[in-house]
Amino acid sequence: MERLQKVKNKGFTLVEAIIILFVFCLIFTIPTLKLTQFKSDLELSNTTRLVKSIIESSTRKSLLKKNAIFIHYSEENNRISVKQGKSMQYFPINHQIKIDNLNHVFVNPKGSISPRTIMIKNKNKKRIIKIQMKWGRMIES
Repeated sequence: MERLQKVKNKGFTLVEAIIILFVFCLIFTIPTLKLTQFKSDLELSNTTRLVKSIIESSTRKSLLKKNAIFIHYSEENNRISVKQGKSMQYFPINHQIKIDNLNHVFVNPKGSISPRTIMIKNKNKKRIIKIQMKWGRMIES
């Protein structure tokens, strides 16, 4: 009588392969979500610095050139416009970021600006810039 030898399959079963695939998907998905959140936070931080820089440079320019400067944020165009005399400058803003209380900001020829609180926000976070004094001291919170 001939003996039949059992042949053992070496390899993974379908269930084991699916479990391994699921684990790999989890391993690669979690850092991607963190990277998206990091990018969003970075955009918010950079926009806050841009707004502060625009205000500071506008107060200096108006003081040096003795001209009034108008700063305006347009939500429709997602940009900040700075008008000094006949010249206009435009600064694009990421479409996911919204800025409150930066409409019709007037910097007088002496370089002073009225106190206000500017809120810069994205989907889940916000930054606040407080202009406290007439000469434009800014505090970020």
